Amino acid sequence: MRYRFAEFLLDTEQARLSGPEGDIALRRQTLRALGLLLERAPALVSREELLDAVWGRQAISANTVSQTILELRKALGDSATEARLIETRHRVGYRIVPVVERELTLATDPTDTAAVPAADGNARRDSRTRIAGVALILLALVGAGLWWVRGQNDSSRLALAELRERGSVPMAISDDYWSGLLALQDGRLAEALLRLQRANMESPDNLSVRAAYARALVTAGRFREAQAIVEQAGDAVAALPRGDHLRWEALAADAIHDRRTAMNRYQAVFGYQPADVESGFRLFALQQELADANAAAATLSVLQNSAAAPSRLLLARAQLAALQGDPDARRSLAEQAQAAAEPGTARALQATLAICEARFASAELAQADACASGLEKQSSTQAHTRIALRAAALSGAVSREEGRYPEAAKKLQAVADEAKQQGDGIVWRDVELALAMNERMAGDLSAALARLDRVEAALSFADDQPGHAALLGVRGITLAQRGDVDGGRDTLVAAIRESVALDQRQLEAGARNNLALLDARNDRGAESIDGFEKALQLFRALGDRRGEATALSNLAIHAMLAGQAAKARDYNLEALAAFRAINAHSEIARLQFNLGVAERRSGDLQAAIPRIEEALDVFVDRGVPSYAAQAAATLSLIHLDRADAAAAA
Repeated sequence: MRYRFAEFLLDTEQARLSGPEGDIALRRQTLRALGLLLERAPALVSREELLDAVWGRQAISANTVSQTILELRKALGDSATEARLIETRHRVGYRIVPVVERELTLATDPTDTAAVPAADGNARRDSRTRIAGVALILLALVGAGLWWVRGQNDSSRLALAELRERGSVPMAISDDYWSGLLALQDGRLAEALLRLQRANMESPDNLSVRAAYARALVTAGRFREAQAIVEQAGDAVAALPRGDHLRWEALAADAIHDRRTAMNRYQAVFGYQPADVESGFRLFALQQELADANAAAATLSVLQNSAAAPSRLLLARAQLAALQGDPDARRSLAEQAQAAAEPGTARALQATLAICEARFASAELAQADACASGLEKQSSTQAHTRIALRAAALSGAVSREEGRYPEAAKKLQAVADEAKQQGDGIVWRDVELALAMNERMAGDLSAALARLDRVEAALSFADDQPGHAALLGVRGITLAQRGDVDGGRDTLVAAIRESVALDQRQLEAGARNNLALLDARNDRGAESIDGFEKALQLFRALGDRRGEATALSNLAIHAMLAGQAAKARDYNLEALAAFRAINAHSEIARLQFNLGVAERRSGDLQAAIPRIEEALDVFVDRGVPSYAAQAAATLSLIHLDRADAAAAA
């Protein structure tokens, strides 16, 4: 890696610092300290972080860091009183002041690796020649798409390396390593896995490479292989600096689906190194996976005060809104993130995907489909493969929701095939489960169950335990629909058991809700009420307002079937308040329509009218003509009941 700042260039692989006058000689530890400051720029790096990353567990004097910074300033022609390059924050740490640019390095002739301090004019000319060579390499990298710049408007670009304090990667494999990480970042998993596997084979003892390959395997859903790669590191992990040791433990826990431990390790890193924005975002992502909206919100509130890019923070807030079940807030924040991000970047495309998904969640199906189709083309053109796959899958989901099951099957199968070719086991799993749901909704239950059997075998081979828990949920409701109520119930109980073991509370809540629905339809009144109430408690604990409102709606339906009209009304009013809190307009309209019908039956026509009118307005606005016609007809009947012929007309 090369870092450009002001008039200087640091090449970490060749351990060489150069300036306008040629190479600058520095001690190894001083170079490492400079490298860490540049890597984290413009964020602050604490004294403790420098001590741990540069000197590890060695016994050193208390003023070692101060002496090293003094040496750096002297070599760079900087001063503490008028800091142009290195700023000191008293009792906090140090940071690089100028903008830092990063350049990926390509392998060079092994004979051209010695760093010789400049001593005369010829040496300075050689240095200028080397810098010109760097410029040529950079142009080549631009042409190949293998570079990125840390700019003023984005101080928190992804730190690609899984281990951040480990040191340089051997030059012989640096191209595969960095290109693999860039491919992983862009969602090109087939290329990422190929390059990182090759780098790992060439340098099996390098923990940075091993960690990157393991992360790629986890991202691809190949957990069993990731576990083997992690285990093969053996005792070498013990020598890692504290921060990297915690990151390694988090990766190892992630590979065995122990996300609670992984979350705790990233929490420790983030607390120990508060300037480590990447660990903060890893922590936030795990809290999202565990559907812990309250914890995710707390982490995001800390990240809001970091050096993270505005577009990244806005996108994270959009993701949190999705977790909380608020599609309107999600879309608004995603639109802001899209506007703040550089066009064509992964973050801009991710923001667009969030907009498409928010439209889908709001039942704006035509708009969601148009959004997803456009995003698929744009992402495919710019080689952001995973985003393109997700967009295409969303388009298939729209077709399914509109009842166009053959069209949905065709779209989703194409996505599943492409995901498999790309080595993206996670997208493949999700889309295969969506295909099974599509077959179930189309009434082809045998095909759905056969597909689930095939998928289960693949998930078992990959040790994809969360995927298996989700699969059991789909299989349970499919068996019940086929008439095997006992088999469906047993399968949903197994889904709950596996979800609890994996600490997947969102999956658990969904399975409990489905089990309660099944019990309600099969005269298991006590079990269904208990199931709905447990699901309600989980959704509330997770901060999932949409799930909470859905569970309340189901409790209302159960109460209505039991002849408890007053209790049903109370549940519906609670659900209505929860849906209003997240601006879930379609659900609000559905509940208002049901409440209006109930008010009419009870004879309270005056109360029924505004409810039906609100529902009608939403159905018209959302482009749902069948529901709008039903609401309009009901409203006319109410006016006739009131002997208001003019209004009924």
